[in-house]
Amino acid sequence: MLFTLHNRAAVAALNHLLGNAPWARLKLIQHAGKRVALTMFPLRLDFEIDDQGWMRNAAGEAADATIRLQPLRALRILLGEAAARHEIEVTGDTQLAASFGNMLLNLDWDAEADLAHFIGNAAAHQLVQAVQQFMRWQRNNAHENTVTVMEYATEEAPLLAKRRHIAAFIADIDTLQDSCARLQKRVELLTQRLQAH
Repeated sequence: MLFTLHNRAAVAALNHLLGNAPWARLKLIQHAGKRVALTMFPLRLDFEIDDQGWMRNAAGEAADATIRLQPLRALRILLGEAAARHEIEVTGDTQLAASFGNMLLNLDWDAEADLAHFIGNAAAHQLVQAVQQFMRWQRNNAHENTVTVMEYATEEAPLLAKRRHIAAFIADIDTLQDSCARLQKRVELLTQRLQAH
């Protein structure tokens, strides 16, 4: 029952966004009649694309494509980390999943206009500005923390090797391999000479 309510709410929200994105509906029309499941533990949202490019509730029906997201990966995508998009798990019709995923990633929500209907223009503007500042702070904070951890791991407590050390190690291995190959050839040559006598 709860998952059905979540699914209906997700369909309504997605159709609201599609109302301002005719380009997305045109792309989705190519997949009319197909079903997509979007899973992010513990939620599973099931959509069916109709012949106008709108979403229908397809809860409980088999999906043609399934897109699986880990919660942290979804957060990384929301924070704008492009690399996280390549870590999305897809099963089934990959072309359908790619079209649906690209549509989701490129839909633009005018949150300020939607919120203005409920709390007024000024309050909506301030709320959206506060959320955007928080998101920027989160991104900057995550970046600064990553840099700090990397510096600690390479400089303070050498848990990670520096690039120049790795490059030197690889060069040493190449030199050792060349030396071993030359030594093996010498041994073979000496063995042949000994057998000839």
